[in-house]
Amino acid sequence: MAWSNISGIRLDGELIDFETALMVGNRTTGKERQQSTYHRDGNTQQVELTIDGVAFVQKVTDTGRGKALIRVEAKAAESRHQAAALLLDFNSSTYAAARIRVSRSMVDVRSANRHLTFRFSKNAGITRQGRRVLVRMLEASQQSATLEATLTADGTVDHSEARVSMDVSRPGDRFMGLGGNFRLQNPQHDPAVIDYCLNNMRVAFGRVELPWARWQPREEMEPMSQSELDGHVEQSLQMARRLYAMGMPVILSAWFPPEWALDKVNDRFPARNGVAAKELDQTKMDRISKSLADYITYAKTRYGIEFYAFSFNESDIGIDVIFTPEEHARFIREFGACLAKRGLKTKLLLGDNSDATTLDFIRPSLAETLLNLSATQHPSVAAHERLLAAVGRRHLSFYRRAASYAAFLQPQAVGCYARRRFRLAGYQQ
Repeated sequence: MAWSNISGIRLDGELIDFETALMVGNRTTGKERQQSTYHRDGNTQQVELTIDGVAFVQKVTDTGRGKALIRVEAKAAESRHQAAALLLDFNSSTYAAARIRVSRSMVDVRSANRHLTFRFSKNAGITRQGRRVLVRMLEASQQSATLEATLTADGTVDHSEARVSMDVSRPGDRFMGLGGNFRLQNPQHDPAVIDYCLNNMRVAFGRVELPWARWQPREEMEPMSQSELDGHVEQSLQMARRLYAMGMPVILSAWFPPEWALDKVNDRFPARNGVAAKELDQTKMDRISKSLADYITYAKTRYGIEFYAFSFNESDIGIDVIFTPEEHARFIREFGACLAKRGLKTKLLLGDNSDATTLDFIRPSLAETLLNLSATQHPSVAAHERLLAAVGRRHLSFYRRAASYAAFLQPQAVGCYARRRFRLAGYQQ
């Protein structure tokens, strides 16, 4: 709901799943696709956002068991714009054999164990496209429009008991605690927040920024020989030193690459709101590795910091650097070799992803990990088939185990950072 898409309605705690989206022309809302403002007041959730000149205010109110009121207001900034609509999506496996009926003011969906009805307050241009339904609300000639619908949901709810078994003879990986993201962004408020967290919480892991674009803004410069550091670079290193002095492992992550490191020819991943999707120049990876390794070396020799691990922030979607899964695997392999050559102990994160379920992004790297383990015949290698079998079934448990086995590799060994689940998974010394 925070990005405007409704993902379902709960009935006695069970999710009756479907998805909505706001649409202007061919653009639809979705996670990380636009900037939005979210607010909750009692039983009402409200989202405000703008797509291609059309401003939306969507309110969803819980009105009772299996019932909700949906209200969407749309207002165009220009006299000419593309049409806007509400999209209803029933593409999950739940609705594979569902019957979907539409009329001028109603959408009715019925499957073997689900029943959803959307009743609109006025006739709307409703069209069905497979298991998707388009409800037009603002024509290209209109300046504003309001769409209201009452949603009712019913279905089979599983009320059976849930039983959990624990085998205390086989403890899992060690849970080290909660980590904190200490990237400096707000000079006015950051110091007080940082002091409060470090003085009142047991922070088990710290994460800081490598301000790469400020560390080496020009390709020809040698950043380790500069006489005076950029102010933000200096502050970031001081932040890292403070965390390291407290005894916690410190992760180093990069968001903003310098212009010289970017691929200015290919444009495979167009930028969108909040997602820069900047591609690195694959012909300059040696120079890129040197620049990053110089920073890690500088931090060790000048500030006494041995970073635990390095990552590009959410590089599966591009905030801001973006990799394909194969490029990500290659970077881990080659940058790890660069760090090993310098005698640095810094590892590379395998799962600094946009979500804890984006498994496909890490598969190539994981495959290399298991291949290397097989080649070296490490005692833990017998478990790698179980690792592969766990993919998609128990991904968080799998993350922890993957980190444990990967730690036996060469210095490019990878750990896993499940930030979206508020835990650091599987870091074993």
